Formats: sequence, structure tokens, C-alpha cells
Amino acid sequence: FCFCFLLLFVAPCAMADSFRLQNTFGTEEESGVTTVVSSTAESVNVDFSSSPESTGKSGNASAPESATKESPPATPLPRPELTHMRYCFAEQEFLVGNFSVDGFVARCRKRVPLAVMQKDLSEYLTGLKGAVVELINKDYADFVSLSSNLVGLDRAIARLAQPLESLREEVLAIKGVMDLEMRDVERALRERASVREAKVMLQRFLSIAASVSKIESLLKLSTDSEDNQEAALAATSSDGEDQGKLMERVASEYNQLHFNVSQCSDVPFVVALKPRIAAIADTLEEGLQRSFVQAITSHDLLSLKQCLRTYAIIDRVGDAEVLFRHSVVQLFMQQCISKESVQPPGKGLVEAYDRVLAFVDDSCAQLRSASASTIGGFDFVVNAVWPEVCDAIVNRLPFVFSPGVAAVFHQNYTTTQTFVTAFEQRCRTLESVKRLRTHPAYIAFRKRWSLTVYFQLRFQEIAGALECVMDEPLLCEQQGGEYRTRVFDSVTALVAKCWQDDVYIDALLHRFWKLTLQLIARASKWVHMLSDDTTLQHVQLAVAATDADAFAEKLPALLERVVFPKLRLRARAFAESAPCKAAISDSVQAVQAAAQAIVQHVGQLLAHISIASLEPARTVSRQYRHTNKDAPERASAYVTAAFQPAVTFLEECGDQVGEHRERWLGPALVQMTQAYRDIIDEVLTSVKKTEDSLLRLKRNRKKTAAETGMTDDAKIRLQLLLDVREYGDQIEKLGVSMDCIPQFPLLLAQTEEANSASADQPQNL
Repeated sequence: FCFCFLLLFVAPCAMADSFRLQNTFGTEEESGVTTVVSSTAESVNVDFSSSPESTGKSGNASAPESATKESPPATPLPRPELTHMRYCFAEQEFLVGNFSVDGFVARCRKRVPLAVMQKDLSEYLTGLKGAVVELINKDYADFVSLSSNLVGLDRAIARLAQPLESLREEVLAIKGVMDLEMRDVERALRERASVREAKVMLQRFLSIAASVSKIESLLKLSTDSEDNQEAALAATSSDGEDQGKLMERVASEYNQLHFNVSQCSDVPFVVALKPRIAAIADTLEEGLQRSFVQAITSHDLLSLKQCLRTYAIIDRVGDAEVLFRHSVVQLFMQQCISKESVQPPGKGLVEAYDRVLAFVDDSCAQLRSASASTIGGFDFVVNAVWPEVCDAIVNRLPFVFSPGVAAVFHQNYTTTQTFVTAFEQRCRTLESVKRLRTHPAYIAFRKRWSLTVYFQLRFQEIAGALECVMDEPLLCEQQGGEYRTRVFDSVTALVAKCWQDDVYIDALLHRFWKLTLQLIARASKWVHMLSDDTTLQHVQLAVAATDADAFAEKLPALLERVVFPKLRLRARAFAESAPCKAAISDSVQAVQAAAQAIVQHVGQLLAHISIASLEPARTVSRQYRHTNKDAPERASAYVTAAFQPAVTFLEECGDQVGEHRERWLGPALVQMTQAYRDIIDEVLTSVKKTEDSLLRLKRNRKKTAAETGMTDDAKIRLQLLLDVREYGDQIEKLGVSMDCIPQFPLLLAQTEEANSASADQPQNL
């Protein structure tokens, strides 16, 4: 029994694989189970006829001996590792639920021949059999002891089944009884809740009816005729201080009535009372309005507080603010803000705004004092005065928002902004200021100002003035300004104009800052354009470049004096930020780069003319070749002529050049010296070649007499040396340091070396 238990429950996978393999290829074993059982029995040498106790005494049975001894803890035996490297298939293929023999054979035939596949399957089957045997041998003692421990377990379970079944029936019976009781309790609770709701509703009905009757009795209302209602209202409105207390009592009762009605508004009983409730509401509202207006006109602080407290009790704060706006503020604005009241222009608008502020300080002072001691959130300045001010300005003074004339628009805008700032100061708390700035009338009022159109007008005015100055001819005479060119005087004035009090607007700070940088950039662009103008003289270019340097040097101080006071006032963080400083630095560098472009342009013009004057140096060899001319004693005339353009430039532009001669003449002299060096090098090379040719020719001739005196080549080299020395003298006369011209020492060394080599050569062959 135990062995069959092992075969049936321990190794089902191995047996299933064996069955599949044998059924597929028809091995010699007739049945997988018989083969596995026989091989297993032979391996473990188990005697099925003997009991577990008798098998322990047999000396040739390994399994019983192992069963009698204390075996080590059993560990799960892993399945043999069958990988693709060992067989032509994977062992997981046999575990697939929809395993197909035909498909398996077809896949394996693509990889290996049938003989190899059969050999791999046989080896795999042998491994499975060995794994089953090892598993049974390892855990045999545990399974045997398990079978002995299970003896009598079914009888014990049968003995426990009957009392458990009876207990289950009793529990089910008790559960059924409890469910019935729970349903009865829930039904009773629902009935109790409905009764409670009905009781609460009835109490509300009684409270509503009592409140309606009480309020009608307080207001002396009669449901029979409207005349009695008006008479009662007139009676209650003539009691003075008692009327305020009465209204406060009625408001408290009405507040409770309103709450009860809101809880059951669709009930027929309440629907039938709604006309009476509406009459009460109308009477209370009319009474409150009369009391409120009367308290304001009579300056009765106590009655005013009672009215505000009554409005707060019935949650009608907005009604009180609207009533004050239409009954008091509107009448004042009709007289204060009109087209006739703001004459003359400018001054009249300031006076109108001053009257509005005086109204807030005087006429609203008592009301604000009364509302401050009342819990209700009244804000008459924001919700009553400000909307009426906006409506009066928009409807009666629409010309204030017109940007047609920039100066008038700026005056109206700054005056209004001053008024708005003063109005905000009348708001006593920060919350009140926040309510004002988020009020729809405030937002709509700010949107009415066409600031973009105003800036476009100012942009055209300022930029157009600069373009007109740039279109004028470039003059070099002093115009009475800070610079000799009008463009930089104009840029300085226009930058200052952008930030004048009658032009600048705080809301357009970013636009005016951008316009300032654009003016500076336009000036630097204009200076760049001068360097490409071929019609301008050297003097004009020098004046423009000098003024550009001076403007770039004074620009930071100009911005600090004109721009940064307002910039720090409105945007201190930006004024001290790195982007702002970088913008100023870039503007200064742009102007300086434009001035340097003119300097380079002038240098190129001077170098071009002077290099052309150095071309006669190429003819020095012709002056002494086969001419029997005496040895040179002074420099050639072309050297002085080559420096004449630079001398003329210094004579004409000495005031502009000043001490910066190296800056103006240095680039030109560098180009001249390099070109002159190339010419000298070419001449010396030609002389050397000619001299070598003559020497070879003289060696081949028979000499009858010796030749004495300086050769032509030596004379040429000497003349070039004299010219180069004169070239250096001319540079020193211009006041330019030799350190700025690194090519000249090389040129001088080259000519001196050539002349020394010529002097060392023997004069006779």
C-alpha cells in the first residue's frame, strides 16, 4: 500500500514523461507503470510480503535498514538539469498542456537526425527513472511512518462528524432567530425615525406659524387688506428709537423663520404661508430702508448701528450697501462728477477727485464707524462708493480715457492713478484693499486705459525725432551741446525724455526700459553705418568715433542719473540683477565696437593710400644696375611720400585723435610695414639672384685686370637700408611707439643683414 502511494503521488511528472516517451517510440517495455515499478523494486530491493518490522532484520535489504535508522532531514531532490547543450530538446516541452507528438518530432527533425533524437530521448528517460528511484529511496522512511500514523484517522473523523453536524444545525437555528429579531428591530427603528422626523417637521410647522403670527403682530400686519399693512408700516416708522429695536426683534424672528422655511419649503403648509412670509419680508425691507436712510440723514449713530445689526442678522449686508449707493452716493456723484464740473481740463479733474475723497472722509465716516462695531462684513467704501465713482467717470467723462493726445492722456492717467492710490489709503484694512483690487468695477476701470496706444504714440515721437537727426548731414562744428555730432546729443536728450515725469508711466516701465536700450542700439548701428559711407571725410569719421567713445564712457552715469531712480522705485530687484547690468554692459560695448569699426575703417583707408606710395621701392634695383651711379647717401623720396596721408590726417584731426595716435595710426602702420617688408624681401631676393648669376659668369671669364669699387648690388642694398631707416624715423615723427609695430624690427634687421653680407663679399674675383 505504501509503495503504491509513493508511485501514485510522489512521481507523477516522471511517470507521465515516461508514458509519453514509450507511447511515442514503442520501446521494449509494454507499460510505463510496470517498467517503472519493476525497476524501482529491483533498485531498492523491497520485500512486499514482509512488514516494516520484519524488513528491518533482513541483512540484504537496503531500504528497510535505512528505515530502521534515523535518517537525515529530507530535502527536495532537484530534477536533472537537461539543457539545450545536452539534448536536442528542452524538458519544458513535455510539460505543455497541449503537447503534440507530431509537432515535437517535426521540430526536432529540423535540428538533428532521427537517430540522434531517439538517443537523446532514451538518455532523458533513463535520467527520469533514476530520479524517481533516488527520490523514493531518500524519503522512504518518512512515507512509511506517514502511512502508519494515518491508521484509524477515518474512524476518528467519523466520530467527530456527528457532534459537529448537530452543532452546525443549532447555530443555524440560532442565526435564523437572530435575523428575525434584527429585522423587527430595524423596522422599529425606521418607524421611530419617521416619527421623530414627523415630530421635528411638526415642531417646525408650529415654529413657522408662531413666527409668522408674532412678526405680523409686531409689525401690526393684517392679511385682509393692503391698506392696513401700509398703515401698520407707517405706524412702526414713526417711533424713532423704538422702531430700531422693533426692527431688530423682527429681524431675529424673521431669521429663525427663514431657516425653518428653508428646511421644508416644498411642504403644502409652508407653500400656503409663503404670501404672508413675502409680505413680512417686504414690510421688513421697507422699514429697514426707511430707518437706514433716516439714520444717515439725521446722523443718528445709535439707529444706524441698529439698522446695520439688523441687516447683518438677516444676512442682507449687500442690500444695505446697494441702498447706500443709490440713495446717497449716486446723488453726490451726479453733482460732483460731470463734464461741466471738471473744467478747466486737468485742474477740474483734480478738484473732482478731491471732492470724492472728501466725501469718503466726511459723509462715510459715521457709517464706517457704525459698521466697524458690527459683525457683518460691511465695506461701504469698496462696494458702494467705488462702483459709483467708476460708473460716473466712464459714463460722464469718457474723454478722460482717450489716448489721442499723449500729453493730455498722461495727465489724466497720472491724476487718476494718484486718486486711486489715495482712495486705497481710505481702506482701513489690508483685506479691504484686496477686495477693492479684485472688485469687477476696479478691474474694468483699469482696462479702460489704452496704455499700449499711448506708448506707441510716445515711441513714434521719440524714435522719429532720432531718425530725423540721423538723416541730417554729419557736421563737425560744435552745436552748443555736449558732443560735436547732434546724434549723441539727441540720444542723450531722448533717453532722459523717456523717464521724465510728464512722459513716463509706472505701468509701462518695461516698455520704456526697452525703448532706452533701443535708442542706444540705434546710435551704435548708425555709427557702424558711417564706416561704410564712402562720401564722408576723415575728419567727419574721426569726430563721430570720438563722440561715440565719449558717449560710451558717459552712458552708465547717464542711466544712473536718469533711469535707475525710477527703476529702483518700482523694480529694485531687477535694477540690481545681473541681466540689467549685462544689458548696460552690452550697450556700452556695442557703442565702443561701432567706434572701433570707424577707427579700423580709417586705418584701412590710410594704409591703402600709403602702400601705393611704397611701390617705387621695387624700382631701386633699376636705379643702380649698370648705371655707374654713385653710392647712395640719403633715403629715397617715396618714403616721405608714403607717410604724407598720415601726416595730413593728424593735421586735420589732431583734436579728435589727441593722445590716441597709436589707436588711429597703429593698424595702418602695421599694414604698411608688412607690405613694405614684402616689397623689400622681394627686391633683396631679386638682387641676390642677380648677384649669384654675375658671380658665376665672372668665374668663367679670363680676367686681365682686377675690378675695384662698390658693386651695383651693394649700392642697392645700401639704398634699401637708408630707406628703411628713414621709414623708422617717419614713424617716430608721427608719435607712434615701435612696440605697436612688431614687423619693423624684423624689416630693419633684414636690410642690415643684407647690407653687412654685401660689405663682407670680396670686391675682386
